[in-house]
Parts: sequence; C-alpha cells; structure tokens
Amino acid sequence: MTLRNTILTTFVAVTTLLPGCQAQAPEAVVYSDPGTGITFDTWNVPSSSKAGGLTFGVSLPNNALKSDATDFIGYLRCTATEESAAKGWCGITLGGSMIDALLFVAYPDGDAVRTSLRFTSEYAMPGVYGGNATVKPISSTANSTGFSLIFHCQDCLHWSQGDTTGSASTSSGFLDLGYAQSVKAPTNPSCAADLKLARHDIQGTWTAMLDDHAASDSYDKWLGQAKDAVPDKCSA
Repeated sequence: MTLRNTILTTFVAVTTLLPGCQAQAPEAVVYSDPGTGITFDTWNVPSSSKAGGLTFGVSLPNNALKSDATDFIGYLRCTATEESAAKGWCGITLGGSMIDALLFVAYPDGDAVRTSLRFTSEYAMPGVYGGNATVKPISSTANSTGFSLIFHCQDCLHWSQGDTTGSASTSSGFLDLGYAQSVKAPTNPSCAADLKLARHDIQGTWTAMLDDHAASDSYDKWLGQAKDAVPDKCSA
C-alpha cells in the first residue's frame, strides 16, 4: 500500500481504497430523520486529528434484501474540523474500491450542498461518470459545523463506464463501501464538469451489514420528496 500511495497525484479524488484493507464495521445504527420521516441503516466514521468524520446511511426498496436493488435513498453527514470551516468534501465508493466503481462525492457550495458522480480505472483524479445514474436531493443543510444531505441515487447500485461494469448486491445482506474526506475546499465547486478535489485527509473501507431496517414499504412514498438538483454554474 505504501508504494501505491506514493504515486497518487495531488488531486486524487476519493480514496486509496486497496484490496485487502477492508474491515467490518459495527452493526448498523438505525436513524429516522425527523424532517423527512425516512429511516436509514447508518454507519459512522469517527473523527480524527485530520478530519471531522462522517456518517453514511442507506434506505432501500421494500424487496431489496431479497432481490438486488438498483437505487437507494442515501444519507450523508460530514462533520467539519475547526480548520476546515465546513469547506471540505466527503466521498463514498459504492463498490468498496476507488477504481472501477461508482464514486459519490458531496461538498458545500455556499448554502447549497452539491454532488458529483465520478469514475476512474486508475489511482488518479476521477472524471465525471458517463453512465445513466442520477442524483436528486431530498433535503440538505450546510453550516459551520459541517453539512448533511439526504438524496435519491437512481441507477447507482450498478454501473457501466466504457468496457467496465459492476454492481452492489443488496440481496447479499451487506454492501462493500469505502469513504474519503478532505478538509480542503474543491476548486470550481459550482460546475461539476470542472470540479477539482484536493487529496483526501482520511480514507478507509468497510463491510456495511444490512438489517431489516434497511428496506421499507414506505420507500416509494419517500421518493416523492426528491427534487431537481441545484443547477450547475459553469463559465461559457
């Protein structure tokens, strides 16, 4: 792992998630969001001296533990450090590794929380994902303590980029996930196509065990709260 880390570029986007570094997280913590009523299985990455830590959660369609789902409602809360002043970014890889898996990145842009789906087949700055997946926000907050986002990620549990395909199996009862967090603000934050991410400060992987709270009969009703994403502001 040390050798691979030395060849990472300045703008490695999400994580040095390498095979063999995976650890099983504690059991999921059930979280019911008071504003939306959505219930999630969540997993917590504790803070460190380098970054504030994060919490990630999923809510799945009612039959997702029997038949593989292709979409989910996600919850991401990223905690700021005193130095970052809530300007950094958090990322989740939905395939456990940085390479050849769909990468979800979120970050604050003023009062808004923006997202970007990314993909790479090497340990370098991922480009914009070219597949059919889309993200629609349900609710978000951004302040001096960090930011949080509840979102619908459609067609995010299977992916295809060029000749590479992959998927995450919800019927297996677990998800192989990875995370990364940077306290440094992205450049060009208002334009996903031009977004550049500073190298992460913390990273890791875990096996997220799904319990019965991960899937709900209310899933379709909760989807009704999703809305269009904040429009990009790209220079001509």
